[in-house]
Amino acid sequence: GRSCLAGYGCRLDEEEAEKYRQRRMKMENSKDELIQKIELARLVLNKSIDENQNYDEIYKNSVELDRLIEEYIIAGY
Repeated sequence: GRSCLAGYGCRLDEEEAEKYRQRRMKMENSKDELIQKIELARLVLNKSIDENQNYDEIYKNSVELDRLIEEYIIAGY
């Protein structure tokens, strides 16, 4: 558990500290994965535009990029 003293905050025990570190690493991995997905989606969109693909394909790629960016913003990264 936590040991808390008024005015001094709380101190995590080793087990809680390790759980916190693991959650933080998982969040960082998720952030990095999301950034990679955004970068890939941007490349796909740019390629579809450069190759003059049909409107529906470009639109689909644009919507996917927007969705990933929105996910990034909502996550608060």
